Amino acid sequence: MKKVFLIISIFIFTSLSVFAKGFFEYGFSLPIGFSTGFPMGMTDKNNSFALEGGFNLLLGYRTSFNDVVGMGFYADLGYSYDTFRVAGATAGNNIRQIDGLNLHSIKIGFLPKVNLYDKYSIGLGIGVKLPLGGTLYSRALDGSAGALVSTTTTTRLFLRDLQNNYSTLSVIPYIRLTFDYTMFNTAKSSADLGLYLGYDIGLREAGSGIDSVDFGFQLSLRFRPYNKEQ
Repeated sequence: MKKVFLIISIFIFTSLSVFAKGFFEYGFSLPIGFSTGFPMGMTDKNNSFALEGGFNLLLGYRTSFNDVVGMGFYADLGYSYDTFRVAGATAGNNIRQIDGLNLHSIKIGFLPKVNLYDKYSIGLGIGVKLPLGGTLYSRALDGSAGALVSTTTTTRLFLRDLQNNYSTLSVIPYIRLTFDYTMFNTAKSSADLGLYLGYDIGLREAGSGIDSVDFGFQLSLRFRPYNKEQ
């Protein structure tokens, strides 16, 4: 029993010592990329690509275990513009129909990161997106007359429309993998260039909906106002 207590005490002391060497950190990131929609419960549809973007605020605590490995724990907040698109063929395969949602959302999540050599970081985050509104998107590509004719229609959606039409209380769970390379680093600030890969569970209507895989680039700025290292 004394050995167990000793081991636990050493672990707690070591953990407190490590985290005592850490510092508060906040930052901003600008992700820009693509999403590809995956139809769920719609057998006559397939994938379609679209642009997406957003703005993220990271608030957290970062510490180093040694000169090689460290960790950071961040609240991941921000604005997200998400696209959920699927495509299918109708009218004897002469018309290609692209349908989906464009959503403006508030993002709330948690993003822990592993830092390597103060140059690289790998993060795995989870959270939810809360749509505030958006547009219902539909585009028809008609080639039946010999020339390709494109017709696009959009319907504006407010928060009450999302709540009335979808069965998930307008919440989009997500998971996100990030990889960042630090281009510029001082004791008080850093600039990163990175990649991200994510999966969004889209809204559902009558048991069907569109999930999406997101991927792209992100530029980040991080600040450490209370870091004492020079």
